Amino acid sequence: MPKFTRRKFIIASSVVVTTALLGRYSYKELAPNISSDSDLDFNIKKLSKIGQAYMDKYKLENNEATKKTLLSKLLATTENDIDPLSPAFADHFSSLIETDIEKQRICDIKGWQLTKSECLLGALAFIEFGVAEKIKYSRIPHDLPERQIAKIENWGPRKTSLSKSFNRQSNGNSALWIKTSGLSGNTYVIYFGTILAKTTVHNNGLLTADLTPIESVNATKQPGDIGVFLVDTRRKTKQKIGVFKITETEVAKASTKDYLPCYQQVDGSELAEITAWGPQKTIKGKNFNVQLNGDSAFWVKTHKKNKADYQLAVGDMLLKTHNIPKLDHVLLTGSLKDYIATALVDQSEQVPLFVVFDNKKQLIGQFIVN
Repeated sequence: MPKFTRRKFIIASSVVVTTALLGRYSYKELAPNISSDSDLDFNIKKLSKIGQAYMDKYKLENNEATKKTLLSKLLATTENDIDPLSPAFADHFSSLIETDIEKQRICDIKGWQLTKSECLLGALAFIEFGVAEKIKYSRIPHDLPERQIAKIENWGPRKTSLSKSFNRQSNGNSALWIKTSGLSGNTYVIYFGTILAKTTVHNNGLLTADLTPIESVNATKQPGDIGVFLVDTRRKTKQKIGVFKITETEVAKASTKDYLPCYQQVDGSELAEITAWGPQKTIKGKNFNVQLNGDSAFWVKTHKKNKADYQLAVGDMLLKTHNIPKLDHVLLTGSLKDYIATALVDQSEQVPLFVVFDNKKQLIGQFIVN
């Protein structure tokens, strides 16, 4: 059995926080670069068990609000521009633990003397990963025998349209629910096609399974049927729950009127004098400047003398734009639907942002995805 050292604790912690921030695609990206999957899974499992004991002791609820509070506390002293996918991210948590030791911020968890930061990291791991025997982010095994695991009483949702999220949650994830009877234990996971969804087993026979925005968009890019499976990780068996349908009846993408025609590009500030704009970058796979309705938005400040009814465009796509006069400038805001923004930040490295007026376009700058 692998030895759970403090360094491994730190590495597992950084992976947990990165996953909580950016979604489980980041786990898949990090795992091969840090250690063997089995070793990393073992470390996260140990971390999760610490967190479970801590949450039980202090009666913390396993929900999105607790997750946000934990992230806020753990990242309060982090540099704003630190890359969660960089090795330096782990050093931040190492310094947090060292500071806790110096200031004697210690918790007693079932006889273990742990720092406060270690307990918070463990709690986040438990919320994000649970305490399953094995964390897998791979295709469902083709040779897994199929048999009835439980009676499926109902489940949903059962359909969506192209590249459209479904049963959207407050954190932006898409969610499935499965009502069962005859289920015992918590060694069960849900596969949505080839994607292992983040699964929660509730006490009343209810299972819920979350897909990140990236996962849901990628899984629903093509019309057709996706098999939904219940998998017993202990007995190594699977049961088909049903078929999830992706239809073309409501094409969830920008219509042709939203695409930028071949407008003449002008130099300098012929159309507008731009004084500031943002955001100018994001992390690959992470939606940016997210609004209350889930859209991602750009903002552009122009000189007060500019009073035209401008539009903004990113790449070849026109944005829903508002021109808002201020005391000393005119503010332009342009928004992208969540699923379009998700596709943009998942596939692009940089994309130009334009201001558009009178069949002309002027480059504002390059939006960077790294």
